[in-house]
Amino acid sequence: MKHKPKLGQHLLTDKRLLEHLVALCQINPNSTLIEIGPGKGALTQFLVHQSPDVHLIELDQAFFNNLQTRYANWSVNIHHIDILKFNWSTIPSDKLHIVGNLPYYISSPILLQMIALRERIHQLNFMLQLEVAQRLVAQPGNKSYGRLSILIQTFFTSTILMELSENLFTPPPKVRSAFIEMSPIEPLLPNQAITMLETITQHAFGQRRKKIRNALQQLLIDEDWEKLAIENDQRAGDLSVDDYHRICRYLLEKQSSNRI
Repeated sequence: MKHKPKLGQHLLTDKRLLEHLVALCQINPNSTLIEIGPGKGALTQFLVHQSPDVHLIELDQAFFNNLQTRYANWSVNIHHIDILKFNWSTIPSDKLHIVGNLPYYISSPILLQMIALRERIHQLNFMLQLEVAQRLVAQPGNKSYGRLSILIQTFFTSTILMELSENLFTPPPKVRSAFIEMSPIEPLLPNQAITMLETITQHAFGQRRKKIRNALQQLLIDEDWEKLAIENDQRAGDLSVDDYHRICRYLLEKQSSNRI
């Protein structure tokens, strides 16, 4: 089986490192364990001993065939599908522990997919491009702070557990990586606010060099900014997560009032 970097596949082979990563996950044996993109099964060989309920989601046909052969006599569910098209209702558990060395080119869409799944998630542990991992924990004013930071921090607390050199992977990616932990938190916004928050952050960071009043001029006028008591001459990256939540709640209330 050949590696396919075009599919974002950069594989780990060091067994001690793999065992250490599994230990960092602190997997509850009562959880349903799901691995995204197991590839050749380097991490899988350790994960399958951590829970009696294991699911592997693999898109690559050759890797999928190999996993089916390897775990034919195991109680392991193997799904041949693109993770972004996976029907999560086929796994009924509400205690999902999802692990994966994510394909770097679709890591952000996968992370956003986890928001919709958050009420069923116990814990997430992902290998990501270091730059993406830094976005998850970035604070206002930091160059890594952006739309992904706000959306993820609204629903999860994230921790970078370990940074990894590109030389630890085969083939080596062009960037450093990080192994992270994400745990769901009590939502800071109601469920119906997600679409509004996505719209606000899309406008704000789609034009991040503009002053926020100009970036959000289709959503807010001067009178609105006065009511919000947020300085509107700042740029998108200067506003806190709480500022975006206030804007979101305000627009939802305004929207609701206009319907009455």
